[in-house]
Amino acid sequence: EWKNELSGVLLLWQDDKDGTLYVVNGHHRLLLAKENNVKLVNARILTDVTDKQARAMGALINIAEDSATAIDVAKYIKETNSTREELVKLGVPPKSKILRDGVALSKLSPTLFRKVATGSLSVENAVVIGNELPNNETAQNTIMKKIMTLEAKDKIITQDLLRSLIM
Repeated sequence: EWKNELSGVLLLWQDDKDGTLYVVNGHHRLLLAKENNVKLVNARILTDVTDKQARAMGALINIAEDSATAIDVAKYIKETNSTREELVKLGVPPKSKILRDGVALSKLSPTLFRKVATGSLSVENAVVIGNELPNNETAQNTIMKKIMTLEAKDKIITQDLLRSLIM
């Protein structure tokens, strides 16, 4: 059910090239408004920024509101070249699980990060790999091959097993 007083403000980005508006924060609220035939919603329109900057602003809002995932945090870190410390300065709780896990995921190779984002590698195991083998693409790919070999034999990959494979 739609409650206007609780709906917050949507963040939109307007493409300078063609004037098209894109939602960068508030996708679910907009969908709920449409489902309830709401004609007007509160929105802030970003102009004079790139699509990448707009996406980063939307992601940062989700991170600060604790409605993001570790994958969102990692994408933000990768796209903005931010550090954990910079996110903390922006108001992200320093002990939050999504921050800790997002930092670990940001240290994955592009191949492994894609596997996490598409669900073919669990976030939990990817966090272990990111923490244990940060920014080491060769070692990460070697571990991923071991995981795939074991999974092909119907072996369940626990975090303890993964750590033993890494050592």
